[in-house]
Amino acid sequence: MTAHFRSTAIFITLLVVLSTVVAGGGVVGAQTSEDANGTNATAETGVDLPPADDVYVEDNGDAVLAYEEAANGTQANYGLNVSEGLFHALVASDVEGSDDLAANVTAVMTGENVTGNGTLEAARPETLSNLSVNATGVQNDENARSDVSAAATVTGENIARSVPIERAGITGDVTTTGSTFDADLAANAQLTQPLGQPQHQSYEITEGNGTYTLNVSQERPVLGASASQWETREQAKRTLESQYVALAESMNGSADLTIDSYSFTQSESGRSQLDIEYSVTYQGIERAVADQLVSSLTSAEDVDLNRSEARNVSQRLRNLTVNELSVRYDQRQGSIEAGMSADLDNYDGAVLAALDVAEATDMQALNAGTMAGMNTAGVGSMPANTETTPTTSNVTSSNATATNAAATSAASFNQSLERFRKQFEAQQAANLTRTSTFTANVTKNSPQALSVDLDSQSRTENWGAYVGELEDRDIETSDLEYELHAATEGERVNVTAAVSVSGENLLKQATNQMLNSSTGPQAGQTREYVTAFREAGFRKGQMDVSVEDGRMQLETGAAFENMTALRDALVTLEGGQNVQSVVGQTENGTTTSYVRVEGAVPTLEGGQNVQSVVGQTENGTTTSYVRVEGAVPENASESQVRELGYVGEDTSVHLPNAWDRTIPSTNTSQANEYLGLTGASSGLTGPGFGVVVAVIALLAGALVAVRRR
Repeated sequence: MTAHFRSTAIFITLLVVLSTVVAGGGVVGAQTSEDANGTNATAETGVDLPPADDVYVEDNGDAVLAYEEAANGTQANYGLNVSEGLFHALVASDVEGSDDLAANVTAVMTGENVTGNGTLEAARPETLSNLSVNATGVQNDENARSDVSAAATVTGENIARSVPIERAGITGDVTTTGSTFDADLAANAQLTQPLGQPQHQSYEITEGNGTYTLNVSQERPVLGASASQWETREQAKRTLESQYVALAESMNGSADLTIDSYSFTQSESGRSQLDIEYSVTYQGIERAVADQLVSSLTSAEDVDLNRSEARNVSQRLRNLTVNELSVRYDQRQGSIEAGMSADLDNYDGAVLAALDVAEATDMQALNAGTMAGMNTAGVGSMPANTETTPTTSNVTSSNATATNAAATSAASFNQSLERFRKQFEAQQAANLTRTSTFTANVTKNSPQALSVDLDSQSRTENWGAYVGELEDRDIETSDLEYELHAATEGERVNVTAAVSVSGENLLKQATNQMLNSSTGPQAGQTREYVTAFREAGFRKGQMDVSVEDGRMQLETGAAFENMTALRDALVTLEGGQNVQSVVGQTENGTTTSYVRVEGAVPTLEGGQNVQSVVGQTENGTTTSYVRVEGAVPENASESQVRELGYVGEDTSVHLPNAWDRTIPSTNTSQANEYLGLTGASSGLTGPGFGVVVAVIALLAGALVAVRRR
C-alpha cells in the first residue's frame, strides 16, 4: 500500500500544480534575493512579496498592490480569496508547436477520491508505422489485477542499424505466497554479428538435509597462463579445491568435490577449450555462518540485540530452504540464451528476521553521523560569504539541525518498518498469492523495420482476506481503477486514459506518508507546509485543460475551509501584516497584479493579511491585484506607506481620494459554480494531501511574485 499512496501523492501534485500555474501570466515564484527589496521573512516557510508597481491606499488603511506585465498572447482571469477559501482561474494561451495537437483532460479531487480522464490526438511520427497499447488495472476490497499489452513498429534505416539483433525475447513469471518464492526467467537473442568463441555455463544450488550442493557445467575457452591450471584432470581438481573446499574449511565446515566429466583440448593455433561438469557438497557451513552472524550482531555498536535475540534471528535465517537457485548462459556464434530460476521455501522467517535487525538498529545514530558529516563538508548548504568566518555557534547549530533531522529520519524509518511488518504478517495470515507473468519480443522485420511486442499480467488469490487482515491491523486501503488505450489511426495517434482512486481518508493517508517520509535539510519546511495544508481543510479541487489549433485553455479551482492556514505558512509580511486578496487582469498588452494588504505599517503590531488574489486580461494586458488588509493606519502619509517592504523606489504610491481606479474582486460565485459547490461547507473538512510543491504553487505562486522584465 505504501507504494500505492506514493503514486497517489504524485498524481495529486500534478493536479494542483497544473491548477495553480498561470501559463504566461503575471503569477510566478517569489524572488527572495536582496535585489528584490522584499520584506524580511520571520518564519522559516515565509515568502516575501516583491516591490509592487503601484500601491493603492484606501481610507481604512487597506492597501492594494498592483503588478503589471505584458500578457504576450495569454488571456488570464484568476482570483484567490482567503476569507472565502476559494481559488479560480481561466487561462488561454498559444502553445508553440501544438498546431497538430488536440487534447482534453479533466481531473477532480476531494478528501476521499481522485479521478481523472482525458484524450489526446497527435500527428503520427514518420518513424512510427503502427502502435497499439492497452492497459487496465483494478484494486478493490475483493480483487487486484492488471493487464498490459503493447505492440509497435518503427521504421528507418538508422533505427534498424542501431539495434544489432535479428530478434530477441524475454519471458518470466514470479509467484509469491506468505512463505514461498518461485521465479523463472528466460531470455534469448539472435544477433547480427558473431560474439566470438562459443561457451556454456550453468550453476545450480540445492539444499538437502544439512547440506548444500553446487552443480556446475562449463564449456568455455581458457585464456593465457591460466591454461596450466586445467591441463589435466588432477590439475583441474586442485584448482577447484582451492576455490571451493578451502572456503568450507575456513568456516569450520567441509566440502566434497566430484568431477563428473572432464575434457581439455588445445588447437594448433594455441586456443584452449575446457569442458567440465562437477559438483560440490557442503556440510557444516550453515552453523558456522549462523555463529558468525550472531557474533557480528551482538558486537555491533548500532544494533541492540542480545545473544539470545541474535540466535533467534540466525535460526530463522537457517530455516530458509533453497529448493533451487540456478543461472545458465549459452553463447554461440550469433546467438545468446540465458535463464534464471529460484525456488525458496520459508523465506518469511528470513524477512521477519531482517525486520528484527532493522528495528534493533539505532538509525538515529547512523543518520546523525552521516548528516553531520554532510554539514561539515558543506553538502546541501548555501555557499558561504567569503567575508564570513564560521563560528562555534554555526557549527553547534549545524550539528543540532543534523541531530533533529536524524531523529526525524529514524522515526520515519521505524514507522515504515512497522507498516511493512504489518503488511507482511497480513499476507501470511491471508495466505495471499501474487502471480506476475510477462513476455517481450523484439523482431527486425526488414532492414528498415523493427517491431516490439509486450504482454504482462498480474493476478492475486485471497486478496479479500488480505484486505481484511490489513484492516484488522489498522492499515487503511484504497480502491484503484485505471485504463490506458493508444493506437495509430491513419496519420494520427489517439490516446484515451482514465484513473480513479478512492478510499476513506485517502488524502489524510497521503499526507501522513509525506509527514513520515520527509527527510533531509528541507524536512522541517516540508512538514510545515504539509501541516498547514491539513489545517486548511481541503474541500475540492478541479482542473480542465484543452488544446486545439495551437491554443491551450486551462480552467481550474480549489476550495478550502480555512485558507489562512496556508497563507500564514507561505507568505510572511512585516509587523504581522496579512495579504487579504490578489486580483489579476490583462489589458492593452500589460499584466497588472493587485495585492490588498491590511495594517501594513511596520511599527504596528499584528494585523496584515493577504486576503485575495485576482487577475484579469484585457486588451493584451494582464493585471494582478493582491489585497492586504490593515496595511497602514487611517490618514497615513506617503512616507509611512514607503516604509512597507513591498514598496520600492519605483513604486507609485496612490493615497486615499487621489485615485479612481476600479479594482476587481474575486468572483466567488463563478468559483463555486465551477467546483459544484454552493459556497457553504461541503462537509469535506478532512485534511488535505501532503504535497509541498502543490501547496507552494497554490499560494506562494498565486500571491504574486511578478516576473520582472
